[in-house]
Amino acid sequence: EIVAHPVWNLRPKSPMNDQTMVPWHQDNAYFFESALHTLIVTAWIPLIDANVSNGCMQVVRGGHRVGKTATHTCCAGDTWHVDLAEDEIEKTLEVDMKKDVVTCEVPLGGVLFINNSIPHRSLENYSDKIRWSLDLRWQKPNLSNGFHGLKESILMRTSRDPNYVINWEGFATIDRHKLQNE
Repeated sequence: EIVAHPVWNLRPKSPMNDQTMVPWHQDNAYFFESALHTLIVTAWIPLIDANVSNGCMQVVRGGHRVGKTATHTCCAGDTWHVDLAEDEIEKTLEVDMKKDVVTCEVPLGGVLFINNSIPHRSLENYSDKIRWSLDLRWQKPNLSNGFHGLKESILMRTSRDPNYVINWEGFATIDRHKLQNE
């Protein structure tokens, strides 16, 4: 059994734009506490070659191993992004930011898989082109997705029915942004 998480994004990262630079964070910081122990797998898919010049991702190797969500602050600059200070990463997640940061250049056609506890960020885009990417998430259907009452996950596959057809109707008609503002 696997469900698609309701949070997915198509991200344009325009050049030299502070609002598209995503600071260090764990995705758990965006979810309700009920989902902190749900394994949510994310596929980050660049739609062009992603490199240091156009704002690829960085991850902190081993930052998920202690099973904690560090203390984040909100909001970074003039954005809605949460921010995780490097000293907080080292203290709470027991990693060394001088040794454990991995720069993940991913070519077109590649994918970076992370989970909701791995600290990560995207670098600034210094190129002259927009760097596009897509992020998709999946998890077990019986666990919290961290968005209770805003939007439910959608069943993608089930062992109970090998001919199962995904029902997009309910998923596609709910505007989670509108619900969050009510």
